[in-house]
Amino acid sequence: MTEIGSDSHEKFAVLSIFIFSIFYRIFLLQLDAYPPGPDVGLHNSIINSLILKNGNFTWNYYHMGGGVSLTHPGFHIFTSFIILITGMPDYVAQSVVVVLFSSLIVLCAFLLTKVAWGLTLASLIAAFMAAFSRYDLEMMLWGGYPNVITLMMMPLIFYMFLRKDTSPSTFLVISSLLIGTFFLTHSLSTLVFLCIVVPFIFLELLISKKSPKNTNPLYFFALSIILGFLITSPFLIEVFPIYLENVNEGMFIGGISENRAAVILTRSVPLQLVLASLIPALSLFLFSKKYKGAFFDSVSLLFSLWILIPAFSTQSFIIGLYTDYYRLLHFLILPMIIFLALFAAHGLNFLAHAAEKAIQTRKEKINSYAIRCFSITAILLISSSLPPFFAGPTEGFTIANYYDVVTPPEFESIQWIRQMTSTNSVFVSQHGYGWWISGFGQHVTLSATDPQFLIIPHEFEAAYIARTLLDTDFVLSNGLIEIREDGGYLGRHNPMLLVESKRFPDPYPILYFNESEMTLFYRNGIHTEIVDATTIPVKDVKVETCQESACISIVKENENLFLTRKMEVFKGAKFIVISITVKCVGDETSLGYIRLMLHARGKILRYEQTVGVLDESAQICGQVIFEGKTPITKLFATENPTCIELFYNVENTQKMEIKMVVGGFEVEKVQGKYIQSLLSNMTNLWFRKEENATSIDIFDYREIIRQKGISFFAFKRKEYPIEKFLNDPLFNLVFINDNIAIFKVRKL
Repeated sequence: MTEIGSDSHEKFAVLSIFIFSIFYRIFLLQLDAYPPGPDVGLHNSIINSLILKNGNFTWNYYHMGGGVSLTHPGFHIFTSFIILITGMPDYVAQSVVVVLFSSLIVLCAFLLTKVAWGLTLASLIAAFMAAFSRYDLEMMLWGGYPNVITLMMMPLIFYMFLRKDTSPSTFLVISSLLIGTFFLTHSLSTLVFLCIVVPFIFLELLISKKSPKNTNPLYFFALSIILGFLITSPFLIEVFPIYLENVNEGMFIGGISENRAAVILTRSVPLQLVLASLIPALSLFLFSKKYKGAFFDSVSLLFSLWILIPAFSTQSFIIGLYTDYYRLLHFLILPMIIFLALFAAHGLNFLAHAAEKAIQTRKEKINSYAIRCFSITAILLISSSLPPFFAGPTEGFTIANYYDVVTPPEFESIQWIRQMTSTNSVFVSQHGYGWWISGFGQHVTLSATDPQFLIIPHEFEAAYIARTLLDTDFVLSNGLIEIREDGGYLGRHNPMLLVESKRFPDPYPILYFNESEMTLFYRNGIHTEIVDATTIPVKDVKVETCQESACISIVKENENLFLTRKMEVFKGAKFIVISITVKCVGDETSLGYIRLMLHARGKILRYEQTVGVLDESAQICGQVIFEGKTPITKLFATENPTCIELFYNVENTQKMEIKMVVGGFEVEKVQGKYIQSLLSNMTNLWFRKEENATSIDIFDYREIIRQKGISFFAFKRKEYPIEKFLNDPLFNLVFINDNIAIFKVRKL
């Protein structure tokens, strides 16, 4: 540690920043009683798999339904020892470890800047900026703990390499152990590290042939990588076939279409940002010329590669590689911070000298040291809260709140799950909270995680099942359109029509009916009565299929009315048929009026026998074609209407059948005449079918629950309608508090 120097003020400053970073991170993690971040649950499920299941490093028994795990276990092994030795709670042990390593990044920023550039002021500024690094803090707060450790180890390895007073044997031993730990801790970090180091060693050796110098450090660096691989080879050899198998199933190479589309849409990095990385990368060569006397040296080349490779890796979809590209940006943050520290120190020195000369001409007694102190204080106060790279306390606590998953009511429910339910129970839950159930409740859990946050192929099915079960009861899809139906126990989407689109990763919702707004006016003897369809008890729900179509029938009945609602989907067709039949039970009962509400996502267009819905931004059109009796239509809100009333006058009849053809499709243009002509053509040709049509996929929540052996549903009450489960006789409420509801599945 000779680079710290003998200056006690420098040591005190570095130690103060380090201690501050520890307390700052502790306060962020302890904003609530439990640390924020969904991944905390993932890590605990791996820890429990290691401790309780004989240390199988490639299998997670709880997460996303259980299965193969490709999360490297270095962090989890270390944390397991902390738990076993101290007996502290799992989440506390995880927090202690990540706070330590995240704070050590601050020390590494100082040491690496000092050994690379020899500038005390720049080193202190780099340490201060690292303490407030938004990306490092955010990674810690969403639970990317293994990545935090590797983000600390990468500059530490480079620091050991750049030190001139370390013997080759000492460097080889320490570097090999660090690199071995690196390989064991995080797969993406390992890949990025090798993509930086291997070209660096190769280019350095290539340059050294033209300007002879001591290349021993480079050979020892290369040898330490090989030894690091050999140290962890038992684990790497074990996990390599699993990687290969999952890559063959589409992992990383875009074979999983929902992941590919979601990543491109939500996690892609703008090319402008990538090109902007050229500015600091090339500027480092100028700093090298200024402070080291040569444009091209080990330091400038290493730091430039450290910025450029992660930045340009975010565009790897061009060559068919898919991952969470935003996570690649975390790797270039520290070299960016060091660049900003160099820039700030250089600018401060320039301003101080310029101000000193200006003051001297006026014969003032203020020296450059005072000017530097004032300027440093100002720039540090500004940079500590300067977005997007840094997060001061206000922004830091905002980020912590955003990633907060579990508060005492949620953890109370998790403890109840662990103590009061069978260890063989299978849970369905939402993203984040569901990951905590798997980790701290120690139960197999299917979590409703969005596809851009998943990697392993088997997780996508588990996530889709969880998302769909929590959202609705039935889904019918023919590859062109999709119907979601809440099944009669919840008046919400009865049904909802979605259109498959190349512009969106998921089917796009365009219109829906709500059964709670389906009102029946009827006469019972001499009395006129009004009833909403949702208040009529469900008698039966059936799903019928054949080769060319699938149909959902919902039958309801009370003492006066018999109501049947059918949705039929056809293979290769962009339209479905909705039939609603209302029949009076006794002779004294007769129908008067039937009122329905159509909700639309877009502009509503009314014509004689059809209603169109145009979403101009999505370039998707929905359509309702009235077969038989045409209702009276009325728009709600004249400006930007999103709801239209359908009113059927069926006075003095005992049976009424309403038939509508409902569909949707993408459009090339949104001009009025084109849309009107298209809707007119579709009215006459709605039954036309696409060639090479795919078969109809059927999601029946009852069958899925039976197949997967699902025992419980647990979710946050504010995010999902509790009535969906309360009204369904298949579920029984077994736990509820202010935040959480847990339902048990009755035997089918």
